[in-house]
Amino acid sequence: MRWTKIVLILMLFAAGLGMISVMNFFGSEPEMVSAPIPRDAEMIVRIDSKTIWRKGVYSIIFESENYSMIDKELKKAINNKFIKRTSKLLPIDFNKDLVAFTMHENDKHFQVTVFQLMNVTKFIKITGEKKSRQSLAFHIGNSGYIIYGPKNCAQSELAAVKNKIRNAEEVAFETLGERSDFITIRSGAKSKKNPFEIGIQQSKESFTVSGKINGKIEFEPMKYVVRNEGLNINLACNPLELFHNASTDRPELQLLTKMLKDTKPFDYFQERQLNGISIDYFGVQVENSIEGLPSIQGMLPLAKMNAVFRFKKLLSLDKVMSCFPQEVHAGKSTINIHGIIFHLRLIDQYNLFIGIDENAVIPGSRADFFSLRGNLVNLTNVNSSSFFVKAILKNYEPIKVFHGFSQSTGVINFAIQRKSANEFSVNGVLPFKEGKNSINEIFKFFILANQDLLAE
Repeated sequence: MRWTKIVLILMLFAAGLGMISVMNFFGSEPEMVSAPIPRDAEMIVRIDSKTIWRKGVYSIIFESENYSMIDKELKKAINNKFIKRTSKLLPIDFNKDLVAFTMHENDKHFQVTVFQLMNVTKFIKITGEKKSRQSLAFHIGNSGYIIYGPKNCAQSELAAVKNKIRNAEEVAFETLGERSDFITIRSGAKSKKNPFEIGIQQSKESFTVSGKINGKIEFEPMKYVVRNEGLNINLACNPLELFHNASTDRPELQLLTKMLKDTKPFDYFQERQLNGISIDYFGVQVENSIEGLPSIQGMLPLAKMNAVFRFKKLLSLDKVMSCFPQEVHAGKSTINIHGIIFHLRLIDQYNLFIGIDENAVIPGSRADFFSLRGNLVNLTNVNSSSFFVKAILKNYEPIKVFHGFSQSTGVINFAIQRKSANEFSVNGVLPFKEGKNSINEIFKFFILANQDLLAE
């Protein structure tokens, strides 16, 4: 009923004013703090939490264009169950910066979050009750730390990371990036190969990214790419190697690698040594599996796309075609998988085109190492000839949540480009549609994406 919405808005208004008063959101700059960070930390992220909360709370309370967000998401944050659970929330001081960094120990990837505490005793009590085999919490003065490790990590490895932190020198958070940046991402102090510094700025209309990477990045620019009509991704190196080097223990990457290795086509393409890719992605069609093609739990995900794959070794179109089951062959260089026609063509001896539009290939840019351009909504374009499968996928909560967020965004444009032999620029923008507030949409996405976590 309408009156319940009005009451809810009034409650949020009062709560917001209280938060603003207590945390001094609209007053001074964030208080500067420092905490130990090891010199061998690989990537360090500083978050201006005060600005996030100040802008976010203000936007949600005073600028939300309709009641749907309040009805569906924020109501969960003020209901009786949540209020009763406030004693279990970490006593983080959001008036001060949050910092996260990554480290390796015994070739395993660890993530560390550090924040300032309002109540050390409460922090010890809560983290003690929620401890797990994959995490370790401790504090140094008023700085609280939580270390997250992979599933196969040992307590001794968590302890080793903890000892490195305890023995590290303090780092002033204000030195980790420009204060004008909403979020800063930079390499650790010992990073020599490719030190980088990236800042993310926020306005009501968009998020923008700017920064640089120093040092040489060995890559050969893509000679051919595909035209941008969907969500377009270009990468002038092997994406699997890039992700593998970034994090060897991420379960979704392990699943992807396993899914590919279990299929015949992957063997041939792996031998050819992929070293560049350009994809224009329109969505996915989920159908019954076909023997010899990658599947997940008996289902075959078919990407509707145009793509160029570049390899180090010479290709043979006949051998490429032989990688696919005979039942999907629809011609000398065409395959038909559940009614979707894919054309295969050797652009030259090293570049293979696979796609639904034979005319999609265009010359590449000599500056681009990586680029991402297009509309994110393509990522949630999921279809199936089965009404049952289609209904399940359309109502799958993660897809629904990201679809709602992507519909609020405009065309993303992000690129890492070579400026000189030893310097690369990082630039990008994620715009939001007219009438949308960027931080409002991010808050909404975060709350929806973490409903289960918030409900615990």
